[in-house]
Amino acid sequence: MNYIKRAKDLIETGKEYILDIPAVQEDFLQFVPATVRHIINSGDYSANVSDNDNESNCITVEKNIYTDEITLDGMDAKKYRPLFRGISDSLVKGDSVLVTQIGNIGYYLGPLNVSNTPSVTSGNNASRSKNKTSSKTYPYNIKFNRLIKDFNPDLDDPEESSKKLKSPSSGNEILSDIHTDLVLEGRHGNSVRIGSRNRFPNVIIDNGRNTNQPFESINDSSIFAMFSQGSVLQHFRPEKENVDNGSYAFRLADESIDEPLQFIKSTFASPLGRGQTIDGESDSDIETTIYGYENGFSILNSDRIILNARKNDLYLSAFNHTHIGAGNTLTFSTSKNTLFNSNERFDINAPEVRLGSAVDTETEPILLGDTTVAKLKDLCAQLDKLISTITAITVPTTQGPSGTPINAASFTPIQSAIKGISDSLEETLSPSNRTT
Repeated sequence: MNYIKRAKDLIETGKEYILDIPAVQEDFLQFVPATVRHIINSGDYSANVSDNDNESNCITVEKNIYTDEITLDGMDAKKYRPLFRGISDSLVKGDSVLVTQIGNIGYYLGPLNVSNTPSVTSGNNASRSKNKTSSKTYPYNIKFNRLIKDFNPDLDDPEESSKKLKSPSSGNEILSDIHTDLVLEGRHGNSVRIGSRNRFPNVIIDNGRNTNQPFESINDSSIFAMFSQGSVLQHFRPEKENVDNGSYAFRLADESIDEPLQFIKSTFASPLGRGQTIDGESDSDIETTIYGYENGFSILNSDRIILNARKNDLYLSAFNHTHIGAGNTLTFSTSKNTLFNSNERFDINAPEVRLGSAVDTETEPILLGDTTVAKLKDLCAQLDKLISTITAITVPTTQGPSGTPINAASFTPIQSAIKGISDSLEETLSPSNRTT
């Protein structure tokens, strides 16, 4: 086919096809390069004269069929819709696309990957066109790097069956090759990766990468990742992570504050925190227990996370332990009942515990059981001693000391009752609940 001749025919005839007759489209689908001139985002857009939201994601274009000798200018008023029913990529004025016509309906594919970066998709096809176009709102000065899949030998070759090489550029340890992943990538640092390390699958939903960062980081604005193999520190390696220009090893937030006092790691390491008795064995390697877990796990990391069951229930359940930590305050609020059921111990370790109200004038101090019993026993002993003293009183008379009081016998049952009270005071102590 003489491409220049066919292009000249287009100029002279105004045809929207390169081949000689439209009937050939039954056997051959012709895609034409074009530049986006207008994008219909909703019924409000000016190019959508019908105010029809169903025309969203349709575009109008300027076709760019040219060689070094010929450039074709001209707006095409036809609306082109995405070729695929459920998928439409992000478009901006000036993007390069491919358009075609099937029957009487126009379709487009694109934008084309002209720069191999997610932010820049405008090409130079229309560089000679008189109809220059660009968006007034798109941030052209912000450009993001394309996502990469860097080598991670610990996960890519867990059985160490492949020969390790040295990268000629970085000097890092790499493998001879690894497979790529299925990646859906937005323009400005957001992505969905459906991939794997070796044969172990993973899914990573990431939002808010830095412009010069070509990989997902645990410190991105928000990240939700599901892994089937490998620890959190293997997937988000400290030597690759960076905070304040220094390497960073992931930590739970409750221990990331300055001088944490009580946090999940310290509580989990204790015997009670591990479901044992108070005199059980502590976890001597709690770092590995929390951060070295290498089986399937999911992680959601962001500045703020909201879980809201709007109409029904919220369930948090774990086969083994459930840990909740906070660097500042942990609150539970309910308009009705609060219920804790424990089949063994329920420990609250705090220098101050209040029940009923946080206001001093609305509460009274709690008695210490052992101390109260000891004080009451002392009181009973002093009362017994007082009665004995009273019943032994004698009065000097001219005939000599008087005898004991005539009602001394009536004190005997009182002494017996006091002794009974003293002996039973320990029954008032709870056999299971204690406080400090």
